[in-house]
Amino acid sequence: MDYYYEYEDLDNSKDNDINSEEDYEYSGYLTAESLKDICFACAVPSTIQIGRYIIVVLSCSLMYHLLRSSLENAWPSKESLHHLSSMVCGFLALYLSLSYDWLIVLLLCLLAYTLILVISYYQSPYEGMGVAIFTIVVQLACEYFMTHVEWQKVRGVQMVAAMKTISFAFDFGSKETGERSTAKLPDLLSYLGYIFCPTTCMLGPWMPYSIYNQKQRISLKDSRWLLWILTNVTLAVVSLNLSNCFIPWLRSDDLLWVRLYLDAFAVRCSHYFISFLSQATVVIGGVPSQKPDYFLGYKITQPLNIEFPRSLHSLVRFWNIPMHQWLKKYIFRKLQIAYGSYFISLLFTYVISALLHGFHTKVHLVLLSLAGFTYIENNLRSTLAHVYDSCLEVNDCNKTCVYKHCPRRKRWSSDALLVRFINFMFSNLAILNLAYLGVMMSESMMSKSAYAIQARSDREQQVSGAVALTRSDSANNYRIWGPKVLCSMLPEDFLECNKPIDHKDNKTAKEEKGYGCLKFGGLNYEDVEHTKVLCTVFSDIDCHGPRTFLRDGVPCIRYSEHYFLTTLLYSLLLGFLGMDRFCLGQTGTAVGKLLTLGGVGVWWVVDIILLLTNRLTPEDGSNWNPYV
Repeated sequence: MDYYYEYEDLDNSKDNDINSEEDYEYSGYLTAESLKDICFACAVPSTIQIGRYIIVVLSCSLMYHLLRSSLENAWPSKESLHHLSSMVCGFLALYLSLSYDWLIVLLLCLLAYTLILVISYYQSPYEGMGVAIFTIVVQLACEYFMTHVEWQKVRGVQMVAAMKTISFAFDFGSKETGERSTAKLPDLLSYLGYIFCPTTCMLGPWMPYSIYNQKQRISLKDSRWLLWILTNVTLAVVSLNLSNCFIPWLRSDDLLWVRLYLDAFAVRCSHYFISFLSQATVVIGGVPSQKPDYFLGYKITQPLNIEFPRSLHSLVRFWNIPMHQWLKKYIFRKLQIAYGSYFISLLFTYVISALLHGFHTKVHLVLLSLAGFTYIENNLRSTLAHVYDSCLEVNDCNKTCVYKHCPRRKRWSSDALLVRFINFMFSNLAILNLAYLGVMMSESMMSKSAYAIQARSDREQQVSGAVALTRSDSANNYRIWGPKVLCSMLPEDFLECNKPIDHKDNKTAKEEKGYGCLKFGGLNYEDVEHTKVLCTVFSDIDCHGPRTFLRDGVPCIRYSEHYFLTTLLYSLLLGFLGMDRFCLGQTGTAVGKLLTLGGVGVWWVVDIILLLTNRLTPEDGSNWNPYV
């Protein structure tokens, strides 16, 4: 969160002595922002920043809808064109949002489809299970070997692709009876069109192949789709600003339970942002819905049932409706048929859901806690409902309720009021658990607090430094509230700075000079050294203080003639000849790769994965040239 400083009006003070201590006392380094400040300093920039992403996602989905509708009208029998349009639009959306990082997802999908073909060839009844295990293991391996920043970029896309791949394998593999499915396995183009459909590949939701391949779609002539899109996008932006701006502004450190609830509510608002935006992409992509909502169309989440749940079971069900359906159909029911135990099926369903989220300890704790809580709650309320013949189960009663004491039939009787009160207490217990689980889910809660403290400390040190400079610079009569800015605080656009000095691992030279770099480059931010460089202010810029100074915090990074896209193309097309390693300057290993023809293909594939995961880099330690 951005903070602002409120200086005293020293011009109106009675004593303007520059050396007076009272002149440099602030009314508070950080002051509470007003609602107007939050709107202009946080909400507006956040909306503008996310606007580009929303435009890209919606535009690609609309383009896919128009292109597919045109192809279906022109060549209704050419299904390959429909799948091709889906794949191309999906690739475009991923490239515009993630650059080339999404290619690792494409590679994993190709490996998964190869496994599906192999298992299908041998007619194994364990096709769905085998593909599920392979997909989850490979996803966890990628997360383990890739850097955290790289994996976070593609984690959501890969999770949706994994769910689609597993459902694809089950639908065209063995049935619940163990027999092979009679449906013909779709070709690679159909599979890629399904996985990378632009309406679902970025944000979800999961949808079965049958719905993706359904020809009956929402027509653009239907006036409701525009209302659905505007409503969903508006709710998405509101949820984002609530999570990032307004809820942290309302957060108070004095009231513990209020703070915990607001922290959890901020996490849920970020989920609502993704869900509403996903609903907008599904609507604009023309995906049909059996029971469309009047204002929202296709529903992925139901915030009211989450904020005011009847039970934890209903909370889990309405958190992400398509994912709940996926887990129930492909995991829970399969396990229940295999083991016949409700508890084991429920536990393993949550375990698989946790593994799909990757190596995320807090998510694992939340999901396993939910497994225990929902199992206990379901058994307890089911027992109470049968003992007292009352409508107390985790699901709300319908019109054909079989219980004697049902609030639907006797709204204001004493028995009905007691049942309502007990359900209300269970609902409050679910809300309390929701706050607890939300705090656990907030992986950045502590980091955000630490960042805020660090930001506050940095601002205070910066202001304190300015104050100290003002006090020591009384001869020049510099005032921090005056019109001139310190030269050392000017942005880089107004400076001409030297390149970082390369000491080539010579610590003695660096100690004598006082600054410079021992090494250049690094995969992660924390691996990159930072140093000081000599900067000079442009002659036409007016500022206060020395015009030549040392600026700290400059990263030790240099670029050479190494381009990632060029190297990737060499690796894909001529990798078996070692051309990718020749380009990177790794002559020795390149010759070995050439003589073995890419290690009989194995080395070729391994280097492609290493290149996509940023484990294969230029030999001279330089970073990829970004200007291409």
